[in-house]
Amino acid sequence: MNKLLRRGLGILDLGGSFLGLVLGLAVFLQHLSLLTILLEIPFLALYCWGVWCGVRTLENHPKSLRANLWLWLIQGPFLKSYFFTYWFTSGALLFVTYAPAGGNVSFMARVGSEFQYSFLQPQPLQVGVNLLAVAICVVLLWQWRHRRPELNEADLNVAMEPK
Repeated sequence: MNKLLRRGLGILDLGGSFLGLVLGLAVFLQHLSLLTILLEIPFLALYCWGVWCGVRTLENHPKSLRANLWLWLIQGPFLKSYFFTYWFTSGALLFVTYAPAGGNVSFMARVGSEFQYSFLQPQPLQVGVNLLAVAICVVLLWQWRHRRPELNEADLNVAMEPK
């Protein structure tokens, strides 16, 4: 991964996840109940994982591509329905959504981090996708496919031995 992409992705992961963690903790501590604890802890854990992914990316760890791919894949879906609502973003979002009931297409674009969930709070059906997350996933998959395996020290020693 080139330096500019690695640094941009690392800053987006680290900064966005840290922001999400701080804001999520503020909300979490204001509304302490068993249901809040059960529903918000997974999102806070995702933000912790995002901070970890950002650090690994900035350090150019060889396995950071896979971790980042999973982090951005879970940021892709947007769903509101009668039974539950889910979306999760870290760093930035560009959602395009569709509401079948009215045939409305809408866009949401923000810099920052947020998550939303609900259970059994009826809302009109609305589905969408985070285009930014999809674009980053495509870039990460392309990077994964075209990565050059790094030679470790043992491989270099074997390659330099006279035959």
